[in-house]
Amino acid sequence: MALAGVANAETAEGPIANFNARATVDVPQDTARADLYAEASASTVAAATEEVNRALKEGLTLARDVHGVTAKTGSFRSFPTYDQKQKVTGYRVHGDLSVESHDFDAFSQVLTRLSSGLLVSNVAYSLSEQEAATAASKAMTQASANFKAQASLVAKSLGYSSYDIKEISVNSDSGFVPRPVMAMARMSEATRTAAQVEPGTTSVTVTVNGSVRLK
Repeated sequence: MALAGVANAETAEGPIANFNARATVDVPQDTARADLYAEASASTVAAATEEVNRALKEGLTLARDVHGVTAKTGSFRSFPTYDQKQKVTGYRVHGDLSVESHDFDAFSQVLTRLSSGLLVSNVAYSLSEQEAATAASKAMTQASANFKAQASLVAKSLGYSSYDIKEISVNSDSGFVPRPVMAMARMSEATRTAAQVEPGTTSVTVTVNGSVRLK
């Protein structure tokens, strides 16, 4: 049995090692998005809707006048208001508007203009698909190099001269967390100042999982 075991060890292929390697690339966020809204109360839905529509239309016009900014309206909701006796006293209407840009100066300018007639509910920064793909490609190159280096180290540590890659898989993960800011109240023309834009970074991580046969 011992001899047979030695013979098998000599003629059999080398052992298989399973491990993973990863690389992370931190990339400055290049996209800014703001969600704004208008609200109005009136005795009728039509009257409240007219006021909200007017505010949103003015907001769209202001935003689209700035080069490099895209703007669009979002959801539109209405609901009744009641007195203490649960009798309907009027209606409240809410309308959303969102703006997005890769130009932070233009985005700041638009946000400042819109704050005179709309309320800001959220501002978030993210990574565009193009920049995310570029970062993922860079991270994959680094992770692959790390995997090869680790495979060579494992082979050398166990007394083998080289290895063959048996299986491989690649996973990419973007660790983006939106960065909300406090809602802004409407500001008068005299007190309005430029909205501050403070993007962060997004971490793009690529993990290479695989197995190698040592030889």
